[in-house]
Amino acid sequence: MWHDLPRALALAGLLSGTLNAQSPAPKPADPALGEGSRAAEAKPKNPAAPAKGKTRPLPGLDRHASVKPEVAAKSRIRSRELKAEKAKSIAKGPVVGINTGSREDLKKLPGMTEAYADAIIAKRPYKTRTELITRDVIPAGLYQSLRRQLATK
Repeated sequence: MWHDLPRALALAGLLSGTLNAQSPAPKPADPALGEGSRAAEAKPKNPAAPAKGKTRPLPGLDRHASVKPEVAAKSRIRSRELKAEKAKSIAKGPVVGINTGSREDLKKLPGMTEAYADAIIAKRPYKTRTELITRDVIPAGLYQSLRRQLATK
């Protein structure tokens, strides 16, 4: 009789688990995570989000469709051409020093008025050209259009 005790206890444990289906057996704590850790039970915050390094397919496109290598190469070449055209189209006017430029030199810049030129001269010296915005000398939009033509000489 004593030799069948472990079997009887195992059978009783199985039966109690099937009879009491509403309360699942507690999961043992993982010793690597620490006592009472629930990290193993943690669910991802957004299950619809793709895993790192993976991208979602675009809607309306076949998941297994791939771009032909010739098309990809042409696209890269065209992209480089467009970047080069954009770089050429940027106004390449004279570079004017905001600390040393005269009123006439500043007025030659596109969009620069007499009032802005006078304000730049009045609030000199500048450590960096971004001080034109932080010290409210000229509007941010004007600075963005002129930033390549301004220097702190």
